[in-house]
Amino acid sequence: MRDQTDSPGSSPVLEVPRDGDLASVLERVPDCGTVLLSAGEHPIALPLLIRKSVTVIGCGPTRCTITCSEAESVMTFCGAGSLRLEELALQHSGDRPADVLRLTSGTSRIERCFFRGGVAAEGEMSIDGAALNCFEDATVAIVASDFADSEYGIVLGGDVRATLDNCSCRDNRKSGLALFRRAGGSVSQGRFLNNGVDGVTVCGESRLAMDAGLMTNNGRAGLAFVARASGEARGCLTRENGQFGIYVAEEAKPTLVGGISERNKVVGIAYKGKSGGVASGCLCRANEKHGVSVSDRARPTLENVTCEENKRSGIVYSDDSGGTARRCLSRENEGDGIAVSDRAQPTLENLTSEGNDPSGIAYSDDSGGAARGCLCRANEKHGVIVGGRARPSLENLTCDGNIGSGIAYTDDAGGVARGSICRECRGGGVSVSGRARPTLEDLTCEGNDLSGIAYDDDSGGLASQCTCRANRGPGVVVGGRAQPTLKNLTCEGNSGPGIAYDLDAGGTAHGCICRANSTFGVSVAWRAQPTLENLTCEGNACAGIAYIEDAGGTASGCICRANKSCGVFVTGRAEPRLVNLTCEANEDGGIFTYRKPIPSA
Repeated sequence: MRDQTDSPGSSPVLEVPRDGDLASVLERVPDCGTVLLSAGEHPIALPLLIRKSVTVIGCGPTRCTITCSEAESVMTFCGAGSLRLEELALQHSGDRPADVLRLTSGTSRIERCFFRGGVAAEGEMSIDGAALNCFEDATVAIVASDFADSEYGIVLGGDVRATLDNCSCRDNRKSGLALFRRAGGSVSQGRFLNNGVDGVTVCGESRLAMDAGLMTNNGRAGLAFVARASGEARGCLTRENGQFGIYVAEEAKPTLVGGISERNKVVGIAYKGKSGGVASGCLCRANEKHGVSVSDRARPTLENVTCEENKRSGIVYSDDSGGTARRCLSRENEGDGIAVSDRAQPTLENLTSEGNDPSGIAYSDDSGGAARGCLCRANEKHGVIVGGRARPSLENLTCDGNIGSGIAYTDDAGGVARGSICRECRGGGVSVSGRARPTLEDLTCEGNDLSGIAYDDDSGGLASQCTCRANRGPGVVVGGRAQPTLKNLTCEGNSGPGIAYDLDAGGTAHGCICRANSTFGVSVAWRAQPTLENLTCEGNACAGIAYIEDAGGTASGCICRANKSCGVFVTGRAEPRLVNLTCEANEDGGIFTYRKPIPSA
């Protein structure tokens, strides 16, 4: 053992050879002194308790190790000054409960070190067994160091302030890095791998700032914010974790910016409890269930989030959740692009949901909320489907090129669809079935393979100021026992009738214009009994209004003009009531009735 002094007034330097007594050197080194460790293992009989300012420097963490098998810790610093550790390893080598390094006060700096072997007390709920345990009011800066094979990698508690740069926390039984109480941490380019619970856990009222972290193969989540935690995670990669890439619960409200959450076993980003915060510019892809899930009463703001190729839905809202999703992209997921269930009430703004199987946006149960300015295209089923007792407000949507309908209402669904465009969908523009009763206002349904708007079963509701044009079927078809109210619609240039009533349908059409359709302006067939009021049927390829088979109902105040056939055509056993009609300039006359003769016995 040799003492060195470089120059008068400089800090003393003490060297510890391989077989030297480290404890005694630390005991006698002056305040602000330096201890140099030679290569090899430096076993100590009892934990080191350091109260003075000191620097301990080894010759590399793979060549120089301080070991202890006793309880409590390998080393504890509780001084008011500073501790500096460089180029060494600390290892707890026994099975008695102990942290490896404890910091309770002062300022510490750790560079290129390796800590391992922390053991927790069996059955205890306390936070112990850490490779590094910082609590009370310690401040620590850590660079290029490794924390492994312990209960926790690093624990920050109390009012601790810590910065970590290019560190790793791996193979720990619980979390790699855990912040409790009011701790604050800043982490840059950290690696949190193969930990039993989370890569990083932020709880209590702690705050974490993380930049470019890698969190993979952890038991629950790569990154978890719980309780009332907050902070910012920027550019992080959370991959192949046991449940979640990022988990946000209770009342936590972090800001997540530009990260990637991929191939996690359940969800890329999960919000639970009353959590919130902001996720901006994140990518959630190829997760085993959903890209993002929002449940309980969580209300996050999702901005410019991309959810793609997930095994189920892109974004899921359930329970009583809500919040806002703005300018997000959900594509090529094996479930719905966005699924809203239970009593959830999110606001969806300017989203794009495309190429999903089945639908772009799906509402079910008693859900609602609003979808505004969204684009739902090329989905395997519907652009938007509203089922159960859902009552969303759909405003200014574009549903384009979906395999099913642009917008589909089923079950007992309702709500409002306003100002939206449904075009080039194979299953029609809007379909309403079951007992659904939506309000459709100012929609444009054009170029769809079937009808523009279709009502079936026992459905109803109101369609007002809508335009159905150039569809490859009727502009509007009303079938089953449906009883909708159609008000001031324009149905033009469709390959079938402008409005077609079929089976046992009824309801009212008021003030509608049906023109230039390839068959009738309005057709009423089978046992349908609608009320037609003040319609204008003009320039259609066949009659303006046609009653066929056992149809009936009333047509009053209607104008039928310039149709290629007659104004009104009545055939079969149809018995409509025609009141105050105007039939003019039709090629085959005004009202034409044709009864097939009944064959004699």
